[in-house]
Amino acid sequence: MFLFTTLLGIVIFKKIDTYFSNKLKDKIIIYKDISEALYLTILSFIFALGSTLFMLELIEVFKLHYFLGIGFGGLLYNTHYLFKTNQFSMCIHHIIMEFAIIIPILSKNNILFYNNDYNIILSRTLLCEWTNIFLNLSYILLKLNMNHTIIFKLSNIILLIGYIFLRLINFTSIQLLLYERGDQFILYFMGIPLTILNYYWFIKLFNKFINFIKVTY
Repeated sequence: MFLFTTLLGIVIFKKIDTYFSNKLKDKIIIYKDISEALYLTILSFIFALGSTLFMLELIEVFKLHYFLGIGFGGLLYNTHYLFKTNQFSMCIHHIIMEFAIIIPILSKNNILFYNNDYNIILSRTLLCEWTNIFLNLSYILLKLNMNHTIIFKLSNIILLIGYIFLRLINFTSIQLLLYERGDQFILYFMGIPLTILNYYWFIKLFNKFINFIKVTY
């Protein structure tokens, strides 16, 4: 079933990419940047929604894996695009994320044996995708020269607050949990690199926000 939803995700996100590209191509010069941001917003929403519903116990594991499969397909499609356009740093991020998603699927099919509660850890991790929605919104508004609007300022404030709770605090606590459990592979191969990246990205975002305030006021 995961293979089917993954293939379905690839088809869906290829259609989404084509749709946005065609719709924006004749209207906006920077259509490719904006269409990619819209694409990533939908991808983040799928991961964030699925993980949130699972954490709230509104869906069961097999339904979570539907969300993961479709999102995984979209992630593979975008990884291929990033590789073609030489965006290798984001490629590495996507590949680590893809490994993180595939672990519970392999465990479910007895290919890889892992703790059943890994679905909970993965869902907690994917809650950070809510912040990407506001990151992409701010990026789109910036590209459209709407960086002096109220919605742009609110988007950035929500982004920074969300980053603190859903990425810095959340990711750090997850790494402590993995360390206590002795999950060495996930901790060192996926957990710590992503956590370091989150702190690095937060510093960059915070500095940009401070500079924007100085320029504006």
